[in-house]
Amino acid sequence: MNKNNIESINICDAIHYVIKSAEENNQPVINSGLKDLDDFTGGWYPGELCVVGGRPAMGKTAFILSVIANIVSSKIPTALFSSTDSINVYFISRIVSCINPENDSHSLKQKLQAIKNSDLKDVPLYLNMQPTLRFAYIKEQCEHLVREKGVKIIFIETIQSMFNCEENGNTKEAMETLCHKIKCLACELNVPIVITSDLNRSPEHREGLDGKIPQMADLRSCSAIENSADSIYLVYRPEYYGISMDETGKDLRGIMNIIIAKKKYNHCGEVEVKFDRNSGRVYNLEKTTLCDIANPVEFNIHTHTDGPF
Repeated sequence: MNKNNIESINICDAIHYVIKSAEENNQPVINSGLKDLDDFTGGWYPGELCVVGGRPAMGKTAFILSVIANIVSSKIPTALFSSTDSINVYFISRIVSCINPENDSHSLKQKLQAIKNSDLKDVPLYLNMQPTLRFAYIKEQCEHLVREKGVKIIFIETIQSMFNCEENGNTKEAMETLCHKIKCLACELNVPIVITSDLNRSPEHREGLDGKIPQMADLRSCSAIENSADSIYLVYRPEYYGISMDETGKDLRGIMNIIIAKKKYNHCGEVEVKFDRNSGRVYNLEKTTLCDIANPVEFNIHTHTDGPF
């Protein structure tokens, strides 16, 4: 069956085609390692574009790094592109402490020592951190990583940083084009791409407990992102707004809500996880640690700031 020239087909033929395509692609669904979230969403599928949105300091990066730690602990090659100015001790120490929680530290001296003590090899985590991340560059690097390194999932921080580097004008149409390109890249490489997004200030101006809960309309360049994304997760911590208890008396301290505002072919809803503000790590609520999803392994972090991996 030619997928580029499909007209009307029998449902049985359609089922056969889908099963055959899935078997030929042989790409796995990638789980976050947060059990309640994975049970609810079914994980990330090949070709999926997932957008993770949140206000500054709400926990987007903590969520992403914790998930990455879970994924590489299952020996799944992973790539992270970040608009961080450079590879620095603070960012690297966050990654190291997420992968090896026992190496968590606070002072700069302790962070440096934890990095020195970390023995991270065998499973590759590829980092690309630089202030200028244009789509053409990311596409080239991703093609190389998937083809040569076997990367199965790609994380990018943030879509607004990418957009600001593009030379096509600050317009709604330009953002729509960028989102469409990222979605097409996920399909072309047949791997999930998870990209973070900032929210506008609307939650700050809404009143009441419910008013602070983020909505899909709060995403910057909402319509462009909403149209291209297969799934949209919104990160929310009541404690961020000084809310420590809900109307029923439930303790909300250390709670992070992952709001599934969009999930193609699945339902929307909300999942609670545990956020440790001191370490910046995200856990399952039942206090299952990040490394409990697989046997502890050692990791090989490949850092990169310019040129091909």
